[in-house]
Amino acid sequence: PPPPGAALHFKNNLVEIHTRNYTATLDPARGGAITSLLDHSLNRNLCPATDAHNLAPGPHTFRAFLNARNQHVYSTQSPATITPLESGPLRIRLQINGHLGPVPFTSFLTFLQDSPLIDCTVTFDFALGTDIGDPEGEPNPALITAPPRQAWHDDHFKLLALFPTSLHRHTLTKDAAWDVCQSTHTDTRFNSWNHLRHRIILNWVDAHDSSANAGLALFTDRTTAYYHTPADPLALVLAYGRSPATLRGEQTRRFAFLPHAGDWQSADLWSAHTHWRNPLLARLTLAAPATQSHLALHPPCLEATSLAIENDALILRVFNASTNRITARITPTRKIQNSTHITPLGTPLPDSNFRLENNTIHLPMRPLSFATLRLEAFL
Repeated sequence: PPPPGAALHFKNNLVEIHTRNYTATLDPARGGAITSLLDHSLNRNLCPATDAHNLAPGPHTFRAFLNARNQHVYSTQSPATITPLESGPLRIRLQINGHLGPVPFTSFLTFLQDSPLIDCTVTFDFALGTDIGDPEGEPNPALITAPPRQAWHDDHFKLLALFPTSLHRHTLTKDAAWDVCQSTHTDTRFNSWNHLRHRIILNWVDAHDSSANAGLALFTDRTTAYYHTPADPLALVLAYGRSPATLRGEQTRRFAFLPHAGDWQSADLWSAHTHWRNPLLARLTLAAPATQSHLALHPPCLEATSLAIENDALILRVFNASTNRITARITPTRKIQNSTHITPLGTPLPDSNFRLENNTIHLPMRPLSFATLRLEAFL
């Protein structure tokens, strides 16, 4: 059975982590890569079955094409030092100091006892300049369309965070502004402007294996690109810089990955990413704080995307982050006198299905739609 609290062990020159969700193994000799990730809920090792010579054995593996060496380098080719910063029982936090070729990096990897999300913050020190990118692409074109092959096109040569997994990708889903899209590309690689393929990730991308009814979601703290081909695992683009605009100094990236059962919707990925980007902050006080939550939103796929005060009324915008029709239920903790369904410009909408009952707002919503409400006498 899973341990009562998160635990950390050093065994046979490996680092073993035990939480309610995982039994994970990190190998310092292979750059601190996760070489085994047994998911207790899925009863599956999410790392692919590889031998000791595989350069991408599991998550927390980095790769880049260094033009100074004219070759790809992997973080697993250099040993790393793993230092425990926290060793349970609520979470395990590790500091990993390794190298990607000549580029040193420091990453902080966090496992939580009661959450399946694994968080990573990594800083690369590119010193006075590191040239990473397509060696055949034009690094400084005069026009965006000429020449066709430009250095920023091909993600294959950029600095990537790789996520090898034992799951097989069948469906790739990603979020967009007020939307969720399914990719039709089995290969996101291209190297010229007239063969562009959409591989932008706004907040998250999810690879779902329908045969296993499980998936792996990647979260990012910034708009970037994802990469995958039939021969390469799903990856996040972390950096790129060709001469004369080489990568310089320290650059930090934060991302997370979340193995889950079911598809993106049953895993509630939209809300999971929101909670990751906006965690609850604890504060030590001498007395009970006077503040409290102002709103309760149901069902879980309902998100509050903006709040504003206007003429002593609360203007609230909510989003249905699912492909199902729902009845949104919004319950303020304080008594409100009236509520109105309005347009984004503030004009009242004649909505016969909208009602306020026992201080709870009931609002039918279409899939992936948003609504704006005015709550009066809320303050």
